[in-house]
Amino acid sequence: MIKCVGFDALTDITPFISPDGNGVIEASLDTTVSASGGGSLKFVIPAQSGQNSSGSWSDRLGGSFGPGTTFFVQYRQRFSPEFVNTNYNGNGWKQSIFHMAGSTCASIELTTQNTWQHGFPEMYTDCGARGFEVPLNGGTDTLLEQGDTSSTGYNCHYINQVAPFCAFYQPNTWMTFYYEVKLGSWGTPTSTIKAWVAYEGGPLQEFINMQGYTLNFNNSASDVYNSITLLPYNTNKPASQVNPVAYTWYDELIVSTQSIPAPTGPTPAP
Repeated sequence: MIKCVGFDALTDITPFISPDGNGVIEASLDTTVSASGGGSLKFVIPAQSGQNSSGSWSDRLGGSFGPGTTFFVQYRQRFSPEFVNTNYNGNGWKQSIFHMAGSTCASIELTTQNTWQHGFPEMYTDCGARGFEVPLNGGTDTLLEQGDTSSTGYNCHYINQVAPFCAFYQPNTWMTFYYEVKLGSWGTPTSTIKAWVAYEGGPLQEFINMQGYTLNFNNSASDVYNSITLLPYNTNKPASQVNPVAYTWYDELIVSTQSIPAPTGPTPAP
């Protein structure tokens, strides 16, 4: 492992947080809720707020990753019922961004998002210009989640967004999100991005499997993935909307150049 953050102390949180759109700090150490240890990173989503409702937590990945490299990321996340059940009338709230320092909206970007409030995680790159979706049947359907069908992966169809085929968020429980990113050559279909999700006490199940995918650099072929941002940023959420106060928590962030052991059940083979 090259990075491990337990969110058990203020030193894990305070130096890395940014304020919301009004300049208010909405992220804090919560010593009453955690997946393990003595605390977690907590974000408040206020009753009335714009798209930058809660600010963010951002730090380096612990390494720099360019063509020919592979990195793994795992974190735990918990959602309050109000967060999961509220339709925020925007493009959907984000969970995490893997990116290059200085820009979270660029070609070097892998974002996990509750896209269009579908209620389950999806991914995109290039500042949202390219979603990780697979067109089917001449464009009449789309796989929004495309896990490995030979195992227990999720295959969530746009025309039939139902459990157990879609990995719906569940409130008041710790969900695990696990990623494997193999970088090929920039601008060629040689990269692979995979992602898995697990419910508390359950095994990891794949929801993203994009192989032979083209990833691009920002401005130079020497650009790298070197940063991670955790955030509930809610793109295009109306500032006038009033909703119940909501919360989300993060814990057990791990970054590695090798497979990360799953909290429960088998670890996906690289």
